[in-house]
Amino acid sequence: MVWMPMLILPILFTFVMPLLVGILFLSIPADSPEFADMMSDFGAMLMNAPLNDSFFASLTSDTLKLLYLVYLYMFAPFFLMIPIMTGSVVAADSFAGEKERKTLEALLHTPLSDFELYLAKWLSPLIAGVAVSLVSALLYAIVVNGIGLSAFGRLIFPNFAWIIMLIWLVPAVTGLSLGITVWVSSRVSTFLEAYQAGAFAVLPFVLLFVGQMAGVLYFDVIVTVILGAIIWLIDGFLFWIGGKGFSRGAILSRLS
Repeated sequence: MVWMPMLILPILFTFVMPLLVGILFLSIPADSPEFADMMSDFGAMLMNAPLNDSFFASLTSDTLKLLYLVYLYMFAPFFLMIPIMTGSVVAADSFAGEKERKTLEALLHTPLSDFELYLAKWLSPLIAGVAVSLVSALLYAIVVNGIGLSAFGRLIFPNFAWIIMLIWLVPAVTGLSLGITVWVSSRVSTFLEAYQAGAFAVLPFVLLFVGQMAGVLYFDVIVTVILGAIIWLIDGFLFWIGGKGFSRGAILSRLS
């Protein structure tokens, strides 16, 4: 239950899908009806492309422009959803799972303070989710740069915006979603209740993915830094609220 999502989702989103996209773009002739249909579907991406990307501006082929946008921008939201979906299993299990396994009572009697216990339960899925994201980024780099050498004649991943996203925005987003799941886990009785409630935290980031596909929003450096700063502030507030309201006494009373 824990390991399979951590293995299957990253491999699917960061290895299999980008590989299939690269094969598709490089194998379809530019004058084919299939290519014309694909260009019309992604027309908004080309029209609203980030013109401050100098390498993108230097490309003369629409095929290469679209492939570059897909790799460097459209796949970005996946790296916000991957740590949430993989780490949510750990977060949901943090308190609720231990209640079901009858191991929580022993943990609550350790000399840890309430704050230290809540912090540890919050950091565990955060570290797991970020670690999965970094490994996924390595897999993605292998595929994208392999295709990039063939299509563009150079390595294209990561650019500066991606580096900022991986070290600044991804941990912030992961902390927000999984922090909510940990808070829910401390207040429900079963793992499935916590997991189902925490699944709603993915929805805002699905909207970001839709925005990228529609050409409305691109994760450039400025957007990434501002969005990350806002989410880190929300993280701090939610952790303060959650830690302040966490009481092992209340949990022990529910266990008895």
